[in-house]
Amino acid sequence: MFQSAPDPRGRPAKVWAVIAFLAAAALALGAEQRRFSIPAGPAEKSLRQLATQSGIEVVYPAEVVRGVRTAEVKGRMTPGEALGRLLTGTGLDSTRDAGTGAFSLSRGSDPNDSRAAQKTPSDRPKPANSSPKKP
Repeated sequence: MFQSAPDPRGRPAKVWAVIAFLAAAALALGAEQRRFSIPAGPAEKSLRQLATQSGIEVVYPAEVVRGVRTAEVKGRMTPGEALGRLLTGTGLDSTRDAGTGAFSLSRGSDPNDSRAAQKTPSDRPKPANSSPKKP
């Protein structure tokens, strides 16, 4: 009878093969097309529906999605495509963990931030007639 030689950590090669297979299967799950039917609505609810319909894990801090409304997602697509459509126009970004296949959400950077009004007072001199009036 053939037995696998243990690796230096004491695990048989078969165990490592099974672990590699399961990891590959988990990653492939995210690439498989599925049918989605998620109405536009609050992000908390839409993201739960996405996770249920796709089988993928989506993690995020509650404050990141609070008050955010997502777009409708209908049709056949991969879970990654569905998440992308769901987040369209929300200002949220997703990142996929290569090891676990899970998606994490964060607030994207606002392209208008650099053009936003300055938070510090202006360095321009005040007009001569802008002194406070005495009652």
